[in-house]
Formats: sequence, structure tokens, C-alpha cells
Amino acid sequence: ASWAARCLGRSEGVDAAPALRGALDRPGVALDAAFTLALFDRGASLEFLREAAAGGLDGSRSGPDAVRARLANALLAAAGERRDEDLLLRLAESGAALAEAAKLATPRAADEDVDDSIALLADHGSPRFIAWLLETMTAATTPSRGFAAAHALARITGVPMREFDDEGEERTFDRELFAKRIEAFVPPPGADRLRFGERFDLRAAYAELARSITRQGVRRRLAWQVALLRGAVVELDLDGWIYAQLRGLRKLEGAKANAA
Repeated sequence: ASWAARCLGRSEGVDAAPALRGALDRPGVALDAAFTLALFDRGASLEFLREAAAGGLDGSRSGPDAVRARLANALLAAAGERRDEDLLLRLAESGAALAEAAKLATPRAADEDVDDSIALLADHGSPRFIAWLLETMTAATTPSRGFAAAHALARITGVPMREFDDEGEERTFDRELFAKRIEAFVPPPGADRLRFGERFDLRAAYAELARSITRQGVRRRLAWQVALLRGAVVELDLDGWIYAQLRGLRKLEGAKANAA
């Protein structure tokens, strides 16, 4: 059924929205349906995702609630709506607790990064997140939380975490120097979403997908961002070789150019 929800997004000449809206009430396929419904009825999809994400913040949440909230969090961050900024910050503050609750519901969650909700703030890219992330990085009580905040800051601002000496050897990460550079960063005027210091748009998503160092988990979320920006399902073999992914990206960019 989950596969069928995705397939509806690829069906030409079919009004898939009614079936997808109906699937939002079915726990096993609801999130996949919301993913695909966003291509047809963005408003209905995002409202469902907001409810699912907020459900994970309830003190009486169950393991399944936490799993749904974490997935909804990822999709809302990718969607990048300004109205979701406060919700995403609340989810980032509760990220570790959500991850622990999710582990009780599914073994697959046990290996996931407990700070993924912090990293997801960079998928959204709001300049508003910079101050919160900087404070979180400097006050972090665990290395993983501090690194997640630093990595999110680098993706939003473009300030590099990695530095090299004159002989090409990588220097040890200097948190204080990195923090000073973040404090000096000035967002482009009028930009409500950033990626590596520039206004986020479809080209920025393509560029990050084309980077060989982009992590696999980030690639999956980027593919959904591209789908939302293009208004169509993205056909990319994200599990295969990077060469095949780059070839698929060139096809997508060519299709957009031909349609223009």
C-alpha cells in the first residue's frame, strides 16, 4: 500500500488527490501518502504533517507517535514553509527524547542519529535558526549534539567547518573560530531560506545533490525538496553509484530547461 501511494504520484491523467487524502487516515501509508499528496494538494499534505509532528511533542506520546513525528519533521523541514519555523525549533529541542521513544517502536530507529531534528533545520534553511543553532553548539553537553548544530550552521551559512594548513593537512575543528565566523555572517537581503550562504532554490538543491560528499540521508531529503520545487516525482537512484545519480540529475535539469 505504501508503494501504491508513491505510484499514484507517477500516474499521468489520473486525479490522485482524492485517493491520497483518503489514505491519510491509514497509519501504515499515511506519511507516504502525505509525501505524494504534496505534489497535488500541498496545503492538505502539510496540515497532516504538522499534526503528526506536533503529536510527537505530547508528553504522553507513544513509540509510534515518535516515529511518525520524526518522519513528519523531516518532510516539513524539506518543505520549508515559514509558518513551520517555531514547530521545527520545538522538535529540535525534543530531538533526543523523540529518538529514544522511537527506538521502543522500531529497531530500525536504534541506529539513527539522536540529533537528526537539529540537522533538519538546515533542510529548511531559515536565517532565524542561526542564533538558536549557534547557542546550541556552544552550550552542547554531548559531542553529537554540538556537531549536529555545527553541521547545520555550515549548510545554512556556507561557513566551512573544515580547514587545511599550507601542507594540505586538515586542522582540528576550532569551535570558537567557527562561532566567530558564524556571528559575522550576514544573510543575503530578503532571503527566507538559505543553503551554503545563498538563497535556496531549485538550483541550490541540484548543486548539493551533485556534491560527492553529500551524505546519503541528506540526498533522500534533497530529492523530496526537488520534487516539491518541480511539482513532480523525482526519479533518482539514490542507492546506486554517484555517477548514475549525476546522470539522473542532468536529465532532470535538461527536462526543466526544455519546459522553460
